[in-house]
Amino acid sequence: MQFANTIWLWGLAGLIIPIGIHLLSRKAGNVIRFGSVRHLSDTNTRQFKSIRLNEWVLLILRSLVITCLVFLISGLHIDAFEKKSKWLLVDKGLAGDQEFALLIDSLRNNGFEIRSLSPGFPLLGDSLITDQKTDYWSLLEKVEMEPLEQAIVLSNNYIEGFKGKRTTLPDHIQWLSKDPDSREYVANLFEQSEDSIAIRFGRSSRRKTSFYTRKIGSQDVNMTPGLDSVTVESPDTISVVVVYDPAFVYDKNILLAALEAVQKKTPVILSVETVPTDRYANRVRTAWVVWLSDKPFPTLDQNLIQVGLADYASEDLLIPTNNTHGTMKWRLTKRLNEEVALQDHLAVQLALILSATKDLDRIDELDRRTLPEELLWRKTPGDTIQVKASVDTNSGERLISIALLLILLAERLLAFKRDQ
Repeated sequence: MQFANTIWLWGLAGLIIPIGIHLLSRKAGNVIRFGSVRHLSDTNTRQFKSIRLNEWVLLILRSLVITCLVFLISGLHIDAFEKKSKWLLVDKGLAGDQEFALLIDSLRNNGFEIRSLSPGFPLLGDSLITDQKTDYWSLLEKVEMEPLEQAIVLSNNYIEGFKGKRTTLPDHIQWLSKDPDSREYVANLFEQSEDSIAIRFGRSSRRKTSFYTRKIGSQDVNMTPGLDSVTVESPDTISVVVVYDPAFVYDKNILLAALEAVQKKTPVILSVETVPTDRYANRVRTAWVVWLSDKPFPTLDQNLIQVGLADYASEDLLIPTNNTHGTMKWRLTKRLNEEVALQDHLAVQLALILSATKDLDRIDELDRRTLPEELLWRKTPGDTIQVKASVDTNSGERLISIALLLILLAERLLAFKRDQ
């Protein structure tokens, strides 16, 4: 038997109310009429003048009413009426991991249900293989909604799975994580010319994911391991128009240098054109427009990187804004110079924005980065971790409510009968 809100137990002090009422109240006795009392002599027997309780049954019923009401407000739950489970939630790919095999078998023998860490928490044997990404914090909130005695989570802790608002880890949930092995893979193959291929390799570990490009001859493709499952693609051609005011000429030159670095280091073809703002009207649509001007951009239906120094106070150089009409909008938050370009990695950010990767979903699937343990949960000083749903008060509330109604009914009937 436990209470969800123990502070309300102070309400039991209200038991003194019915006791006081019964001590102070006196029911009038029956009047017996008889004749003259002059021939009656005084007795030496001492009269009983102490305070006595009367109507014991009514007192008990009224005390029980107060007790049941306090228990109801305090969120009483009774373990004997609750069937709690113990779950072991296993993240995708960890069911057959040798590091956890002994732990999984031991917990299964101790009454734990082995379930998949995925929406719906299906039993591990019934769960389907899915490519859906694990949303850890969202799933944790759903675990808290289950009436569980204990839950143990075996997780990969992939960084892509921690999105949204960070939460606290309840006392009845234990989170165990596994550090993934590093992996090197082929992200893309691009045809550079008739006799050369550009290979974009990815390296991913729990700390970082990086890419590098290597060129090989077309005849060496079949001899290089790991290339048989990747399709050779033609490099994307991305047209970019840089529109500028005279006050932004220096910014334009820095931007052009960054675009040149992107062209050299990525397997894409950039078609770059510069145009003053007074000559931009009615231009042919391009993939991207970089608008280096304080004037408003004349159209909405365009992928755009626009200067917005006063609108956005941010430490980031490039930040996304509200996309409209299916286009992508970015804001430059700083004036461009050599220092800003180097410190804020302008070329890298432009490469990520301009060069859309067709195999991005596949690259995300191979991403091995994890969130460090110290960043998983909110640990604000003074916060109290509350077990939100591990305590199911429904069974206790139903039982106490029924008892309260029956006792109250019995008390009213008895009080009416005895005129109390």
